[in-house]
Amino acid sequence: MDRDIKLFVESIKKNTGIDLTVFNAQGKPLVGSFSKDELAPTNFSGVFNDQASNNTYFYINRKGSKYICRLEGVSSQQNAFAFLICQIAGKADNKYPTAIEFLGDLITNQVDVNQIEYYCKQFSILNKPLFVMAVSCKGNNMQEVVDFLSNYNGDGKDIVLPLQDDSCLLIKYLDDVLGEYFSSSDYAEMLCRSMYEEAGIDIQIGIGGRVNGIKELSISASQAMTAVDMMGSIKSLSKVHTYKEFTLSKILEELPKNRQIDYVKSLLDSGAKQIFDDAESLETAQAFLDNDLNISETARVLYIHRNTLNYRLDKIQNFTGFDIRKFSDAVTFKIIALLYKHIK
Repeated sequence: MDRDIKLFVESIKKNTGIDLTVFNAQGKPLVGSFSKDELAPTNFSGVFNDQASNNTYFYINRKGSKYICRLEGVSSQQNAFAFLICQIAGKADNKYPTAIEFLGDLITNQVDVNQIEYYCKQFSILNKPLFVMAVSCKGNNMQEVVDFLSNYNGDGKDIVLPLQDDSCLLIKYLDDVLGEYFSSSDYAEMLCRSMYEEAGIDIQIGIGGRVNGIKELSISASQAMTAVDMMGSIKSLSKVHTYKEFTLSKILEELPKNRQIDYVKSLLDSGAKQIFDDAESLETAQAFLDNDLNISETARVLYIHRNTLNYRLDKIQNFTGFDIRKFSDAVTFKIIALLYKHIK
């Protein structure tokens, strides 16, 4: 409790400039500026202006405990400050009993920006560069996923935030990832593999962008959740996607429908519709794009022979005119595929 009072006094000083000293209910000093063996008066009610010491004393109630506060001075200004501080202490009382509740409101932008630092200190939440991963799974396995992610957090810094029965957020600090992995995607891929190997559970992960600290948590969280939502609209075998991958789709969605149709007509060869209506061809193309145009890796992911994959890629080229083994053709094909999906 002394830690909470210390943070409360620091918050008052930072946000108002008021120097506050706090004593326990027996008058013994806890936090602030006080002299040796100093005791606060206890036999008063309301606000007590002690003219002899030039101090104003008043009680506050915080998280079920009573404290005595002292302000220097005995004017009407100190009385007004005393009233405000009593209100602040009472409003903060048990507002966020746990870090999970605090972070839940922070993600939805329901926390007063002036209170963020206070609660971060209270719950020992680091204010360092981070990114958010939205993790989803089917079935009734989310508690196992939450437990796995919590136990996987070796240094204890990262935070797992349950959302619904089929999803949770992992708040991941950058210093750990950058020290061992090439990217946030590499780390997410590792989590997917480990989750399946150790618990037999398939998960999908959407990755938000990197932000400078906890105050920008909602930005990365929103991006991560958007990436997971968008994953449901594409035929991808990949378990990990970043929000940046869907930026192009968002841009194309904003084009007028007639412009989308005109672009598709101008870019597609005769007979290409057959490919874009064929689930196998689209799955093959998507897997090839997801795996950076790598023949061997795509064949492994699709559980087919390299020759079979090349046959399918040849078929796509014959009907569309695009050899997606070439980067420029692959980019154009992806744009057309997105446009075609929007106009169907």
